[in-house]
Amino acid sequence: MAKLNEKQRIFAFVGGGVLLCMLACGGAYWASGLVDEKKLAIENDEKAIQAAEAKIDRIIDLEKDVIVLRENVDAYTQILPDESEVNNFVRTTNVFATKSGVRIDSFLKGAEGKRGKYKHYSYRLQLQGTLWEFLEFVNLFENHPRFVRVVSFSVKPADNEEIDRAAAQGQDPVHTYTLVVETYVYGERGSSGGVEIPKYEQRCRELRDRIAQERRLLPLENYQLSEVVGRRDIFVDPRPRVGGLGQSDNPRGRQLKTVRDYQERIGQLVELHGRWKEEHNYLLQQRLEHQLVEQLETIDREVGERSDTITDAALHAEWTQTVLTPVRDMLREVEGREREPANRIGVEQIEALVAEMRALVERGEFEAAISKHDEMRERLAFTEDDPRFAAAVGAEKLRLAVEAALDFSGIQMDIRGVVVFEEGRRGLLLNGRVYEEGDYVQDDLLLATVRQEEAEFVFRGFRLAKKW
Repeated sequence: MAKLNEKQRIFAFVGGGVLLCMLACGGAYWASGLVDEKKLAIENDEKAIQAAEAKIDRIIDLEKDVIVLRENVDAYTQILPDESEVNNFVRTTNVFATKSGVRIDSFLKGAEGKRGKYKHYSYRLQLQGTLWEFLEFVNLFENHPRFVRVVSFSVKPADNEEIDRAAAQGQDPVHTYTLVVETYVYGERGSSGGVEIPKYEQRCRELRDRIAQERRLLPLENYQLSEVVGRRDIFVDPRPRVGGLGQSDNPRGRQLKTVRDYQERIGQLVELHGRWKEEHNYLLQQRLEHQLVEQLETIDREVGERSDTITDAALHAEWTQTVLTPVRDMLREVEGREREPANRIGVEQIEALVAEMRALVERGEFEAAISKHDEMRERLAFTEDDPRFAAAVGAEKLRLAVEAALDFSGIQMDIRGVVVFEEGRRGLLLNGRVYEEGDYVQDDLLLATVRQEEAEFVFRGFRLAKKW
Protein backbone atom coordinates (compact mmCIF):
# COMPACT_ATOMS: atom_id res chain seq x y z
CA MET A 1 0.00 0.00 0.00
CA ALA A 2 1.38 3.36 -0.97
CA LYS A 3 2.37 5.62 1.82
CA LEU A 4 0.38 8.79 2.39
CA ASN A 5 2.15 11.98 1.96
CA GLU A 6 2.05 14.61 4.61
CA LYS A 7 -0.91 16.44 3.15
CA GLN A 8 -2.94 13.26 2.87
CA ARG A 9 -2.13 12.34 6.44
CA ILE A 10 -3.36 15.72 7.60
CA PHE A 11 -6.63 15.30 5.70
CA ALA A 12 -7.04 11.77 7.01
CA PHE A 13 -6.37 12.92 10.57
CA VAL A 14 -8.84 15.80 10.27
CA GLY A 15 -11.49 13.59 8.62
CA GLY A 16 -11.12 10.95 11.33
CA GLY A 17 -11.50 13.62 14.00
CA VAL A 18 -14.61 15.00 12.39
CA LEU A 19 -16.09 11.51 12.14
CA LEU A 20 -15.33 10.79 15.77
CA CYS A 21 -16.96 14.11 16.79
CA MET A 22 -20.04 13.26 14.80
CA LEU A 23 -20.25 9.83 16.38
CA ALA A 24 -19.78 11.36 19.82
CA CYS A 25 -22.50 13.96 19.22
CA GLY A 26 -24.90 11.30 17.95
CA GLY A 27 -24.18 9.12 20.97
CA ALA A 28 -24.71 12.05 23.33
CA TYR A 29 -28.04 12.90 21.67
CA TRP A 30 -29.20 9.29 21.88
CA ALA A 31 -28.16 9.06 25.53
CA SER A 32 -29.97 12.33 26.31
CA GLY A 33 -33.24 10.96 24.82
CA LEU A 34 -32.84 7.77 26.81
CA VAL A 35 -32.41 9.75 30.02
CA ASP A 36 -35.58 11.76 29.31
CA GLU A 37 -37.55 8.57 28.76
CA LYS A 38 -36.27 7.15 32.02
CA LYS A 39 -37.15 10.35 33.88
CA LEU A 40 -40.71 10.29 32.47
CA ALA A 41 -41.09 6.65 33.41
CA ILE A 42 -39.87 7.43 36.93
CA GLU A 43 -42.37 10.34 37.25
CA ASN A 44 -45.27 8.10 36.11
CA ASP A 45 -44.22 5.42 38.57
CA GLU A 46 -44.13 7.99 41.38
CA LYS A 47 -47.64 9.19 40.49
CA ALA A 48 -48.90 5.61 40.42
CA ILE A 49 -47.30 4.99 43.78
CA GLN A 50 -48.97 8.12 45.24
CA ALA A 51 -52.39 7.06 43.86
CA ALA A 52 -51.91 3.56 45.25
CA GLU A 53 -50.92 4.97 48.64
CA ALA A 54 -54.05 7.20 48.61
CA LYS A 55 -56.20 4.14 47.83
CA ILE A 56 -54.50 2.22 50.59
CA ASP A 57 -55.24 5.11 52.99
CA ARG A 58 -58.94 4.99 51.98
CA ILE A 59 -59.20 1.24 52.36
CA ILE A 60 -59.49 1.51 56.13
CA ASP A 61 -62.44 3.93 55.92
CA LEU A 62 -64.05 1.90 53.12
CA GLU A 63 -63.71 -1.26 55.18
CA LYS A 64 -65.46 0.49 58.09
CA ASP A 65 -68.33 1.58 55.82
CA VAL A 66 -68.64 -1.93 54.37
CA ILE A 67 -68.70 -3.50 57.85
CA VAL A 68 -71.44 -1.09 59.02
CA LEU A 69 -73.55 -1.75 55.90
CA ARG A 70 -73.10 -5.52 56.13
CA GLU A 71 -74.11 -5.58 59.78
CA ASN A 72 -77.19 -3.40 59.09
CA VAL A 73 -78.33 -4.99 55.85
CA ASP A 74 -81.12 -6.88 57.66
CA ALA A 75 -82.26 -3.66 59.32
CA TYR A 76 -82.27 -1.83 55.99
CA THR A 77 -84.36 -4.57 54.39
CA GLN A 78 -86.61 -5.29 57.39
CA ILE A 79 -89.56 -3.55 55.66
CA LEU A 80 -89.39 -6.30 53.02
CA PRO A 81 -91.12 -9.50 54.12
CA ASP A 82 -89.47 -12.90 53.95
CA GLU A 83 -90.98 -15.92 52.22
CA SER A 84 -92.89 -17.07 55.33
CA GLU A 85 -94.49 -13.64 55.78
CA VAL A 86 -95.58 -13.60 52.14
CA ASN A 87 -97.32 -16.93 52.70
CA ASN A 88 -99.19 -15.35 55.63
CA PHE A 89 -100.21 -12.31 53.61
CA VAL A 90 -103.79 -13.54 53.26
CA ARG A 91 -104.09 -13.86 57.01
CA THR A 92 -102.68 -10.35 57.53
CA THR A 93 -105.11 -8.91 54.99
CA ASN A 94 -108.06 -10.58 56.71
CA VAL A 95 -106.96 -9.08 60.04
CA PHE A 96 -106.88 -5.64 58.40
CA ALA A 97 -110.34 -6.23 56.93
CA THR A 98 -111.72 -7.11 60.36
CA LYS A 99 -110.17 -4.03 61.96
CA SER A 100 -111.41 -1.63 59.29
CA GLY A 101 -114.85 -3.21 58.78
CA VAL A 102 -114.56 -3.94 55.04
CA ARG A 103 -115.70 -7.27 53.58
CA ILE A 104 -113.36 -9.11 51.20
CA ASP A 105 -115.26 -10.83 48.37
CA SER A 106 -112.28 -12.23 46.48
CA PHE A 107 -108.52 -12.53 46.97
CA LEU A 108 -106.48 -13.54 43.89
CA LYS A 109 -102.71 -13.94 43.77
CA GLY A 110 -101.05 -12.51 40.67
CA ALA A 111 -97.99 -13.69 38.78
CA GLU A 112 -94.68 -13.69 40.67
CA GLY A 113 -91.64 -11.96 39.25
CA LYS A 114 -88.07 -10.98 39.99
CA ARG A 115 -86.41 -7.60 39.62
CA GLY A 116 -82.69 -7.78 40.31
CA LYS A 117 -82.19 -9.04 43.87
CA TYR A 118 -85.91 -8.67 44.68
CA LYS A 119 -88.81 -11.06 44.13
CA HIS A 120 -92.16 -9.38 43.72
CA TYR A 121 -95.65 -10.70 44.52
CA SER A 122 -98.97 -9.08 43.57
CA TYR A 123 -102.54 -9.60 44.76
CA ARG A 124 -105.93 -8.50 43.44
CA LEU A 125 -108.61 -7.85 46.06
CA GLN A 126 -112.29 -7.11 45.63
CA LEU A 127 -113.99 -5.78 48.73
CA GLN A 128 -117.00 -3.84 49.98
CA GLY A 129 -117.28 -1.14 52.62
CA THR A 130 -118.00 2.49 53.30
CA LEU A 131 -115.58 5.16 52.13
CA TRP A 132 -114.19 5.56 55.67
CA GLU A 133 -113.76 1.80 56.13
CA PHE A 134 -111.86 1.59 52.84
CA LEU A 135 -109.58 4.50 53.81
CA GLU A 136 -108.83 2.84 57.14
CA PHE A 137 -108.14 -0.48 55.38
CA VAL A 138 -105.57 1.16 53.08
CA ASN A 139 -104.11 3.09 56.04
CA LEU A 140 -103.44 -0.22 57.83
CA PHE A 141 -101.30 -1.29 54.87
CA GLU A 142 -99.60 2.10 54.98
CA ASN A 143 -98.57 1.58 58.62
CA HIS A 144 -97.74 -2.11 58.20
CA PRO A 145 -94.09 -2.75 59.25
CA ARG A 146 -93.56 -4.63 55.97
CA PHE A 147 -93.55 -2.86 52.62
CA VAL A 148 -96.81 -3.09 50.66
CA ARG A 149 -97.48 -0.91 47.61
CA VAL A 150 -100.92 -0.08 46.23
CA VAL A 151 -100.49 -0.49 42.47
CA SER A 152 -104.02 0.58 41.48
CA PHE A 153 -107.58 0.73 42.71
CA SER A 154 -111.02 1.39 41.30
CA VAL A 155 -114.36 2.21 42.93
CA LYS A 156 -117.89 1.27 41.95
CA PRO A 157 -120.11 3.65 43.97
CA ALA A 158 -123.38 2.50 45.50
CA ASP A 159 -126.46 3.21 43.36
CA ASN A 160 -129.19 5.64 44.41
CA GLU A 161 -131.40 2.94 45.87
CA GLU A 162 -128.57 1.65 48.09
CA ILE A 163 -127.71 5.20 49.14
CA ASP A 164 -131.32 5.91 50.12
CA ARG A 165 -131.60 2.62 52.01
CA ALA A 166 -128.44 3.37 53.99
CA ALA A 167 -129.55 6.95 54.70
CA ALA A 168 -132.91 5.72 56.02
CA GLN A 169 -131.02 3.52 58.49
CA GLY A 170 -128.68 6.34 59.52
CA GLN A 171 -125.69 4.61 57.92
CA ASP A 172 -123.10 5.40 55.25
CA PRO A 173 -123.50 3.75 51.82
CA VAL A 174 -121.36 0.72 50.95
CA HIS A 175 -119.24 0.89 47.78
CA THR A 176 -117.38 -1.86 45.90
CA TYR A 177 -113.57 -1.56 45.47
CA THR A 178 -111.00 -3.39 43.38
CA LEU A 179 -107.50 -3.09 44.84
CA VAL A 180 -104.18 -4.35 43.43
CA VAL A 181 -101.26 -4.46 45.89
CA GLU A 182 -97.76 -5.86 45.66
CA THR A 183 -94.82 -6.56 47.95
CA TYR A 184 -91.17 -7.61 47.54
CA VAL A 185 -88.76 -10.11 49.09
CA TYR A 186 -85.04 -9.37 49.30
CA GLY A 187 -83.28 -12.34 47.75
CA GLU A 188 -79.74 -11.70 49.05
CA ARG A 189 -80.56 -11.57 52.77
CA GLY A 190 -78.08 -13.59 54.81
CA SER A 191 -75.65 -14.14 51.90
CA SER A 192 -71.96 -14.40 52.72
CA GLY A 193 -70.56 -13.16 49.40
CA GLY A 194 -68.29 -10.18 48.91
CA VAL A 195 -64.66 -9.31 49.64
CA GLU A 196 -63.19 -10.84 52.80
CA ILE A 197 -62.10 -8.25 55.36
CA PRO A 198 -59.24 -9.27 57.66
CA LYS A 199 -60.07 -9.51 61.39
CA TYR A 200 -63.77 -8.95 60.59
CA GLU A 201 -65.17 -9.94 63.99
CA GLN A 202 -62.68 -7.76 65.84
CA ARG A 203 -63.46 -4.80 63.58
CA CYS A 204 -67.21 -5.32 64.22
CA ARG A 205 -66.66 -5.06 67.97
CA GLU A 206 -64.68 -1.87 67.50
CA LEU A 207 -67.47 -0.33 65.36
CA ARG A 208 -70.44 -1.54 67.43
CA ASP A 209 -71.38 2.00 68.54
CA ARG A 210 -71.46 3.32 64.98
CA ILE A 211 -73.41 0.25 63.79
CA ALA A 212 -76.03 0.81 66.50
CA GLN A 213 -76.26 4.53 65.71
CA GLU A 214 -76.82 3.88 61.98
CA ARG A 215 -79.54 1.37 62.82
CA ARG A 216 -81.36 3.86 65.03
CA LEU A 217 -81.39 6.43 62.22
CA LEU A 218 -83.36 4.20 59.83
CA PRO A 219 -86.64 6.09 59.10
CA LEU A 220 -89.87 4.11 59.54
CA GLU A 221 -92.59 6.77 59.28
CA ASN A 222 -96.27 6.14 60.01
CA TYR A 223 -99.40 8.11 59.15
CA GLN A 224 -102.53 7.73 61.25
CA LEU A 225 -105.77 8.44 59.44
CA SER A 226 -107.90 10.91 61.42
CA GLU A 227 -111.65 11.27 61.07
CA VAL A 228 -112.85 14.69 59.99
CA VAL A 229 -116.26 15.44 61.47
CA GLY A 230 -118.74 16.58 58.84
CA ARG A 231 -116.70 15.26 55.94
CA ARG A 232 -118.99 13.92 53.22
CA ASP A 233 -118.73 10.78 51.11
CA ILE A 234 -117.23 12.01 47.80
CA PHE A 235 -118.85 9.10 45.90
CA VAL A 236 -122.38 10.21 46.83
CA ASP A 237 -124.20 12.95 44.91
CA PRO A 238 -124.70 15.76 47.48
CA ARG A 239 -127.74 17.19 45.68
CA PRO A 240 -131.03 16.29 47.40
CA ARG A 241 -133.64 14.31 45.46
CA VAL A 242 -137.38 14.48 45.78
CA GLY A 243 -138.72 11.61 47.90
CA GLY A 244 -140.79 10.62 50.89
CA LEU A 245 -139.93 9.16 54.27
CA GLY A 246 -136.57 7.44 54.33
CA GLN A 247 -135.48 9.02 51.04
CA SER A 248 -132.46 11.23 50.61
CA ASP A 249 -134.33 14.51 51.15
CA ASN A 250 -135.24 13.57 54.76
CA PRO A 251 -133.55 10.31 55.81
CA ARG A 252 -133.95 8.87 59.28
CA GLY A 253 -130.25 9.44 59.89
CA ARG A 254 -130.73 13.16 59.39
CA GLN A 255 -133.77 13.19 61.68
CA LEU A 256 -131.79 11.30 64.34
CA LYS A 257 -128.96 13.84 64.13
CA THR A 258 -131.46 16.70 64.58
CA VAL A 259 -132.88 15.05 67.71
CA ARG A 260 -129.42 14.46 69.19
CA ASP A 261 -128.24 18.00 68.42
CA TYR A 262 -131.22 19.55 70.17
CA GLN A 263 -130.98 17.17 73.10
CA GLU A 264 -127.45 18.44 73.66
CA ARG A 265 -128.65 22.06 73.53
CA ILE A 266 -131.53 21.28 75.91
CA GLY A 267 -129.00 19.81 78.34
CA GLN A 268 -127.11 23.12 78.33
CA LEU A 269 -130.36 25.02 78.93
CA VAL A 270 -131.28 22.74 81.84
CA GLU A 271 -127.90 23.51 83.40
CA LEU A 272 -128.46 27.26 82.91
CA HIS A 273 -132.00 26.91 84.32
CA GLY A 274 -130.60 25.24 87.45
CA ARG A 275 -128.05 28.02 87.98
CA TRP A 276 -130.81 30.61 87.61
CA LYS A 277 -133.01 28.94 90.25
CA GLU A 278 -130.17 28.52 92.74
CA GLU A 279 -128.72 32.04 92.37
CA HIS A 280 -129.48 34.30 95.37
CA ASN A 281 -127.76 37.45 94.13
CA TYR A 282 -130.52 39.54 92.52
CA LEU A 283 -128.36 41.15 89.83
CA LEU A 284 -126.73 37.88 88.84
CA GLN A 285 -130.12 36.19 88.84
CA GLN A 286 -131.52 38.87 86.51
CA ARG A 287 -128.57 38.42 84.16
CA LEU A 288 -129.00 34.62 84.12
CA GLU A 289 -132.75 35.05 83.59
CA HIS A 290 -132.15 37.29 80.61
CA GLN A 291 -129.78 34.71 79.04
CA LEU A 292 -132.19 31.87 79.79
CA VAL A 293 -135.25 33.62 78.34
CA GLU A 294 -133.35 34.66 75.20
CA GLN A 295 -132.03 31.14 74.55
CA LEU A 296 -135.37 29.51 75.38
CA GLU A 297 -137.28 31.76 72.99
CA THR A 298 -134.74 31.09 70.24
CA ILE A 299 -134.80 27.33 70.65
CA ASP A 300 -138.61 27.29 71.07
CA ARG A 301 -138.93 29.02 67.70
CA GLU A 302 -136.47 26.61 66.08
CA VAL A 303 -138.04 23.40 67.40
CA GLY A 304 -141.44 24.65 66.33
CA GLU A 305 -140.15 24.96 62.78
CA ARG A 306 -138.38 21.58 62.83
CA SER A 307 -141.09 19.47 64.46
CA ASP A 308 -142.71 18.74 61.07
CA THR A 309 -139.42 17.27 59.79
CA ILE A 310 -139.31 14.59 62.52
CA THR A 311 -141.59 12.11 60.76
CA ASP A 312 -140.24 8.83 62.15
CA ALA A 313 -142.73 7.60 64.81
CA ALA A 314 -140.13 6.53 67.39
CA LEU A 315 -138.00 9.64 66.90
CA HIS A 316 -141.05 11.92 67.04
CA ALA A 317 -142.01 10.49 70.45
CA GLU A 318 -138.45 11.00 71.69
CA TRP A 319 -138.40 14.52 70.22
CA THR A 320 -141.61 15.45 72.06
CA GLN A 321 -140.47 14.00 75.38
CA THR A 322 -136.86 15.20 75.46
CA VAL A 323 -137.00 18.45 73.46
CA LEU A 324 -140.43 20.05 73.12
CA THR A 325 -141.73 19.37 76.65
CA PRO A 326 -138.63 20.60 78.58
CA VAL A 327 -138.50 23.82 76.54
CA ARG A 328 -142.18 24.64 77.10
CA ASP A 329 -141.97 23.78 80.82
CA MET A 330 -138.95 26.03 81.39
CA LEU A 331 -140.56 28.86 79.41
CA ARG A 332 -143.72 28.69 81.48
CA GLU A 333 -141.73 28.73 84.71
CA VAL A 334 -139.57 31.70 83.74
CA GLU A 335 -142.39 33.76 82.22
CA GLY A 336 -144.63 33.04 85.22
CA ARG A 337 -142.36 34.95 87.56
CA GLU A 338 -143.18 38.57 88.29
CA ARG A 339 -140.65 40.94 86.78
CA GLU A 340 -140.30 44.67 87.07
CA PRO A 341 -141.18 46.59 83.90
CA ALA A 342 -138.04 47.48 82.01
CA ASN A 343 -139.47 49.22 78.95
CA ARG A 344 -138.90 52.72 80.25
CA ILE A 345 -137.24 54.14 77.14
CA GLY A 346 -138.44 56.73 74.64
CA VAL A 347 -138.24 57.09 70.87
CA GLU A 348 -135.49 59.68 71.23
CA GLN A 349 -133.33 57.24 73.18
CA ILE A 350 -133.87 54.54 70.58
CA GLU A 351 -132.91 56.92 67.77
CA ALA A 352 -129.82 57.95 69.73
CA LEU A 353 -128.93 54.26 70.09
CA VAL A 354 -129.28 53.75 66.32
CA ALA A 355 -127.13 56.81 65.60
CA GLU A 356 -124.44 55.58 68.00
CA MET A 357 -124.48 52.13 66.43
CA ARG A 358 -124.11 53.62 62.93
CA ALA A 359 -121.15 55.69 64.10
CA LEU A 360 -119.46 52.58 65.48
CA VAL A 361 -120.10 50.73 62.21
CA GLU A 362 -118.54 53.55 60.17
CA ARG A 363 -115.41 53.22 62.31
CA GLY A 364 -115.39 49.47 61.69
CA GLU A 365 -116.26 48.61 65.30
CA PHE A 366 -118.94 46.02 64.48
CA GLU A 367 -118.73 44.07 67.72
CA ALA A 368 -119.03 47.26 69.77
CA ALA A 369 -122.18 48.21 67.82
CA ILE A 370 -123.72 44.81 68.56
CA SER A 371 -122.80 45.05 72.24
CA LYS A 372 -124.32 48.52 72.43
CA HIS A 373 -127.65 47.15 71.18
CA ASP A 374 -127.48 44.13 73.49
CA GLU A 375 -127.11 46.39 76.50
CA MET A 376 -130.57 47.84 75.80
CA ARG A 377 -132.18 44.87 74.09
CA GLU A 378 -134.38 43.96 77.06
CA ARG A 379 -135.78 47.50 77.08
CA LEU A 380 -136.66 47.38 73.37
CA ALA A 381 -139.52 44.86 73.61
CA PHE A 382 -142.81 46.57 72.66
CA THR A 383 -146.17 45.50 71.34
CA GLU A 384 -147.09 46.45 67.77
CA ASP A 385 -149.52 49.14 68.92
CA ASP A 386 -146.78 50.89 70.92
CA PRO A 387 -145.46 54.06 69.18
CA ARG A 388 -141.91 52.96 70.00
CA PHE A 389 -142.32 49.63 68.19
CA ALA A 390 -141.20 50.88 64.73
CA ALA A 391 -138.06 52.52 66.13
CA ALA A 392 -137.20 49.36 68.11
CA VAL A 393 -137.65 47.23 64.97
CA GLY A 394 -135.31 49.57 63.10
CA ALA A 395 -132.66 49.14 65.81
CA GLU A 396 -133.09 45.36 65.70
CA LYS A 397 -132.72 45.31 61.90
CA LEU A 398 -129.56 47.37 62.16
CA ARG A 399 -128.15 44.93 64.70
CA LEU A 400 -128.95 41.98 62.44
CA ALA A 401 -127.32 43.75 59.49
CA VAL A 402 -124.18 44.49 61.52
CA GLU A 403 -124.04 40.91 62.77
CA ALA A 404 -124.44 39.63 59.21
CA ALA A 405 -121.66 41.94 57.99
CA LEU A 406 -119.39 40.75 60.80
CA ASP A 407 -120.01 37.08 60.02
CA PHE A 408 -119.73 37.76 56.27
CA SER A 409 -116.27 39.25 56.75
CA GLY A 410 -115.19 36.03 58.43
CA ILE A 411 -116.16 33.78 55.52
CA GLN A 412 -113.12 32.45 53.65
CA MET A 413 -113.26 33.77 50.07
CA ASP A 414 -110.35 33.18 47.72
CA ILE A 415 -111.42 35.17 44.63
CA ARG A 416 -109.18 34.63 41.61
CA GLY A 417 -111.10 36.43 38.87
CA VAL A 418 -114.28 37.05 36.89
CA VAL A 419 -115.65 34.56 34.35
CA VAL A 420 -117.79 35.80 31.44
CA PHE A 421 -119.93 33.19 29.66
CA GLU A 422 -121.00 33.27 26.01
CA GLU A 423 -124.56 34.21 26.96
CA GLY A 424 -123.27 37.34 28.68
CA ARG A 425 -123.74 35.99 32.19
CA ARG A 426 -120.93 36.46 34.64
CA GLY A 427 -119.40 34.17 37.18
CA LEU A 428 -116.76 34.22 39.86
CA LEU A 429 -113.76 31.94 40.34
CA LEU A 430 -114.18 31.50 44.09
CA ASN A 431 -112.38 29.00 46.34
CA GLY A 432 -111.30 26.94 43.34
CA ARG A 433 -114.81 26.72 41.79
CA VAL A 434 -116.79 28.76 39.28
CA TYR A 435 -120.10 30.20 40.58
CA GLU A 436 -122.58 31.91 38.27
CA GLU A 437 -124.79 34.81 39.27
CA GLY A 438 -127.68 33.29 41.18
CA ASP A 439 -125.69 30.32 42.53
CA TYR A 440 -125.52 29.54 46.23
CA VAL A 441 -121.97 29.49 47.54
CA GLN A 442 -123.32 28.00 50.76
CA ASP A 443 -126.76 27.54 52.30
CA ASP A 444 -127.15 31.17 53.40
CA LEU A 445 -124.82 32.87 50.90
CA LEU A 446 -126.02 33.72 47.36
CA LEU A 447 -123.87 35.25 44.60
CA ALA A 448 -126.15 38.03 43.31
CA THR A 449 -124.11 40.27 40.97
CA VAL A 450 -120.55 40.15 39.61
CA ARG A 451 -118.84 43.38 38.60
CA GLN A 452 -115.34 44.17 37.39
CA GLU A 453 -113.76 44.67 40.82
CA GLU A 454 -116.43 43.57 43.27
CA ALA A 455 -119.15 40.98 43.77
CA GLU A 456 -122.45 41.48 45.53
CA PHE A 457 -123.76 38.69 47.75
CA VAL A 458 -127.04 38.12 49.59
CA PHE A 459 -126.25 36.92 53.09
CA ARG A 460 -129.05 36.31 55.60
CA GLY A 461 -131.33 38.61 53.63
CA PHE A 462 -128.79 41.47 53.41
CA ARG A 463 -126.87 42.58 50.33
CA LEU A 464 -123.14 42.78 50.99
CA ALA A 465 -120.28 43.55 48.59
CA LYS A 466 -116.83 41.95 48.44
CA LYS A 467 -113.96 43.72 46.65
CA TRP A 468 -110.70 42.19 45.48
